[in-house]
Amino acid sequence: VLYFFTWPFILAYYILVWPFVKLYQRNKNKKESINLATPQIVAVNGTNIKMSPAEAQSAIQRYKQIADESIKIVTETKNPDTFFERIEKAIEYLTRLAAAYKILGVENNAEQVLAQFISDQEMIINQMIDRYTKEMRRKIYSLTTTKAKLNNADTFKKILLEYQNKMTTNNIIYIENQYNELKSLANN
Repeated sequence: VLYFFTWPFILAYYILVWPFVKLYQRNKNKKESINLATPQIVAVNGTNIKMSPAEAQSAIQRYKQIADESIKIVTETKNPDTFFERIEKAIEYLTRLAAAYKILGVENNAEQVLAQFISDQEMIINQMIDRYTKEMRRKIYSLTTTKAKLNNADTFKKILLEYQNKMTTNNIIYIENQYNELKSLANN
């Protein structure tokens, strides 16, 4: 008998209330997807980055891979052109990675890695100059004429000074010291 009296209420629930519950759930999902698609602006390293949470989520792995690859190349290459191109790319993608993590609210150390990378830039540049100097030394040893040796020393300096706007005064002094060493090697 009790079941006989409750079925109208159950029917009324499914006819009147249930559609509103489903409508609420659907609107809630739309709001979440709108929030994922809405671009946000965050500041990282003095740069404003605009990115949606959905974009951030899908790009984190790619940004991390490019940043890691660029840092690896920066620490190994002896070619100044490649070095300065990749140092810029490493900073760019570390910045994007930090922004993506910030937008998603994920705890990470990308901003710290970026800050450390930028603060160590003078040392990193000097390390590349060392690798390039060793390469030029080998080349000078293989040459026979003094003129060819001196030309290679001059080329060393000329190529590196093309990037002097990306270097500190200490880097430029270090280039001069290495250049003088190569010149004295060429004259012997």
